[in-house]
Parts: sequence; structure tokens; C-alpha cells
Amino acid sequence: MERGMVNLLCCFARNFTILGLVACLCILPLETCYGGRACTALGSRYRLEYLPGEKQLCSTVAAFIKTLAVFRNYEKANNWYGANTTGYNIGIAANASGEQYGIAFYVGHGDNFTDQSTGNKHWQIYDDGGNLVWDRWLYKYYTNYTITQRLRFTLIWSCWQGYTIGGTYPNGDAYGMPNAWLHTTNLSQNGYGYHDSDGMNLTFIGWKREAPFLTYNIWGENASYYFLLNFYNSALYYQRTIRQSLDDASAAVWHVASFAQAWWFHTGFWYMDPDEGIGWLEMAIYVDGSQRLR
Repeated sequence: MERGMVNLLCCFARNFTILGLVACLCILPLETCYGGRACTALGSRYRLEYLPGEKQLCSTVAAFIKTLAVFRNYEKANNWYGANTTGYNIGIAANASGEQYGIAFYVGHGDNFTDQSTGNKHWQIYDDGGNLVWDRWLYKYYTNYTITQRLRFTLIWSCWQGYTIGGTYPNGDAYGMPNAWLHTTNLSQNGYGYHDSDGMNLTFIGWKREAPFLTYNIWGENASYYFLLNFYNSALYYQRTIRQSLDDASAAVWHVASFAQAWWFHTGFWYMDPDEGIGWLEMAIYVDGSQRLR
């Protein structure tokens, strides 16, 4: 069979799979509701003007995550993709929307920079208007909230945000997005293979360097888009562990036995972006692959 036909059939199969997932959601019984949970999906459209298809896929993922949270009877299920992804709302998400348990998703551009006044390196994402949201700002401004660690799971689909767990510089500035969102540096470097014996149940997923656009062809059209849909369906709706959900997503998209076999995400690879050049793609998973989302 010619390569083009194989790709076409694979693309059809993935679309059929997602339609099947949505159909299953409509018929499966719901759990009894218990309050105090918040799920927030965020995303910035900043610098995506030349990729209109990217905005559509990101928007669909955010809507899908909210839908899953609604089916899981979350007290607060927020889809703030686009104009509602403000610096203030990013902080609200880091505060679990004031609830006792929270999970958060963000998709958009990310970067790192060196503060010329201190020489300290920091990491940043953007609100929808292109304004910076720094790690140190997120940590410091919302310290009174995030130190309670009400936010238990964060997935940041942005460049560089998983480069380092972080810490605190001698001048007192906090750094590192995992540290900023989860308010701890006590995080395992190998969350996929790590079992949290002390019961912290915290997980941060990000990208160590470049993050792939959802429209990238990574051994399949829109591979990252389908990866996210299948991951959240497994982790949030079916409440399988983070590790199992990574395995499920990898199996659905690339037909491999586990996330470990999806080495292009797990251990990283060089990718040629036709617009931005060569970049290193490697997913970072910190702390607890045994965690289940509530």
C-alpha cells in the first residue's frame, strides 16, 4: 500500500477513535458529585496568526477538557481558551479557582529569559494579549494560595516550561514553572516511572525545550492533538493513572505498547520545523506517574 494511503487511513482511524470516545462519554454513568474540585483549560492565541489551524485544534482540546470535567461533576469547569486567558485568570487557575482540589491545562507559546538586573534566568508563558506571565510572579503573587498545594496536576503545552523544576535564587526570586505552579521543588525527575510513596500526588507535565504545535506531523497528522485528547480521556474521565494515560495516548496515536516506546516524546528527538528550524522535543514529567485525577 502506498505511503499516502496509509497516512490517510491512519488519520481516518484516529478521527473515528475520537468520535467513539465522545460517544462513550454520552452513555457512561456519572459518579456521584462531590464538591471542591476545579478544572481550568487555558490557552493563548498570541503569535498564532500564521497558523489558523493551530488555534482551532487548541480550542477543541480546551473544550474537550472542560466537557470531561463536567461529566466528572467538577464544581468548577472553566474553558478560558483565548480572550479569557489573562494573567489574572492564569493565577486563578494556579489557585485551583479557590477550590480544595484543582487541575490546570495551558497551551501557547513559552520562553525563557535572563533578567539583566539580577542575572537570574526565568521562564514565562503569555496571556492572550501577549503579556508575560513569569514564573517568579506566579509563585510570589499567589504564594498565599498555591502554597496550600490545592492545584494537584498541571500540563503546560509550551516551549521550555519543563526545562527545570526550579527553586529560589539567593535574592529570593523563585524560578521554574513546576515550582511556580505546584509550589514545591520536591519533585521526581522521572514522573513516568516514579511511584509517590509519600502521597503528595502532584504532577507537572511540560516540555524541556521546544513544544510541538498540535498541527505538527509527528509520525501522523496532528499527532499532539490526538495525544492530548486520548490522554485526558483516559486520565480525567476514566481516572487511570498518569502513567497508564500516557500509555493509552501513545497506543491510540502511534500503536505502540507504551509511552516508553514513543521515544520521540519520552526521550526526545530533533525535529525540523519548516518555520522555526531545528528544535529538540522532549516531554518532561515530574513527580508522580501513579497519580489519578479525582
